[in-house]
Amino acid sequence: MALIKAAQRGDSDTVSHLLTLGPWSSTETWCALTTAAANDWSDTVSVLLAAKINPNHTARVRAPSPHINTTGRIPTSTALFWASSFGAAASAARLLECGAHVEGCGASWRSTALGIASRKGHAGVVKTLLAAKAQLDGFACFGGCKPLAEATENGHKAVVALLKAALIPDAQPIKF
Repeated sequence: MALIKAAQRGDSDTVSHLLTLGPWSSTETWCALTTAAANDWSDTVSVLLAAKINPNHTARVRAPSPHINTTGRIPTSTALFWASSFGAAASAARLLECGAHVEGCGASWRSTALGIASRKGHAGVVKTLLAAKAQLDGFACFGGCKPLAEATENGHKAVVALLKAALIPDAQPIKF
């Protein structure tokens, strides 16, 4: 629990020290990485990734969290999904640099990272994911809508513009 709490605070030095005291279970390191990523503690994310923690690992854990679903468990999701969900663009970029799958998803949420970032209007994350070649036809949350539909429905104009530009990269604006 100490590793997770240090990651939650973004305390890179303590995380680094605790990692040397291991061994840590994959669930503990997943929780630490996911917590640091969601809070956009990109330095702490870097420390955890330097320790060879798998950026694509998912785990189902019981833990006190504001993100618990109705089953009482944190949904099975990648650190990239959580970074995208909370608008943590720097952490998302670092995870992608270290091998996170751009299509990594939140299985319990049935959404890709691009889908959740589009739904929530996180333009910086959307831009990062598009640069990493995220598929535009991946699912966003709950209803199975595509990212463009989610962004449009939720009034996220900057995200809509980014997604439309990615769909039709050479399109010229229409002049009236």
